[in-house]
Amino acid sequence: MQSGAGVIRRDDLTLPVVQGALSWGRGFDRGWITAQVLAKMTGSAPDPRAPMRPSFAASFLTAKRVIKTDVTLGLRPRDGLMVINSLWLEHHQDEEYSARLMSSLVFDVPGPVKVELGMVNPLSGPSEQAVRLGTWLEF
Repeated sequence: MQSGAGVIRRDDLTLPVVQGALSWGRGFDRGWITAQVLAKMTGSAPDPRAPMRPSFAASFLTAKRVIKTDVTLGLRPRDGLMVINSLWLEHHQDEEYSARLMSSLVFDVPGPVKVELGMVNPLSGPSEQAVRLGTWLEF
């Protein structure tokens, strides 16, 4: 479980942000599975036509909400190689749902470094196909 609160700057305005997440995971022989649900609320800009100046806390009355869920299955078919598949679901308030599938391979390279190469494929909603390239550092 995680939670957070803070502020962001958007268009010269300081807006409040709160978020919370629930995570679950299990390891098994030669692999793992994880799931996470995250909810985030960002205060919205005040309406300039409003009769009085809204308070910082009142910006949550018209807050923008986002819900994200991801499920990941990772496998280690052999030493030095991981296969990772993740399903990412996302819903922004007043927008359609989006779903993406990320599949990648993670290779060991000399030292504590791993290299990840994969593809992100849209399944529904506003998204584009993408290449995923990353490095991991084990310590």
